[in-house]
Amino acid sequence: MPYKIDKAVPIPPRQRKSKYPFASMVVGDSFFVPTGPFTKSQDAAWARVKSSAAIFRKKANQPDIHFEVRMVTESGKHGVRIWRVLNRAYKGRAATLDGRGVDAGKVPASALDVLDRALAK
Repeated sequence: MPYKIDKAVPIPPRQRKSKYPFASMVVGDSFFVPTGPFTKSQDAAWARVKSSAAIFRKKANQPDIHFEVRMVTESGKHGVRIWRVLNRAYKGRAATLDGRGVDAGKVPASALDVLDRALAK
């Protein structure tokens, strides 16, 4: 069966949306991704979320956005939790908070302490 060749048909935009809410997160926000009870499924979910976060950073062209991923058990459910965190790679120099440049020395210590305690759990 021969195919009809069409001329000047516009290509529709891609409709793919992220399954994770990285774009709407600010520093201190987090979300939980439930997994099965087995270590393998948690490892796979951890790798999937971590990879998705790296892809988001690259596509958004915002290398200063950082995320931390940890395997957790919450209310008896196994999974991974991902936090949007402050970039502390430039201690004493510039850090970022919600995409704006701020002086790392002016970030309230209490905000960093809250994040440290959340990540330590």
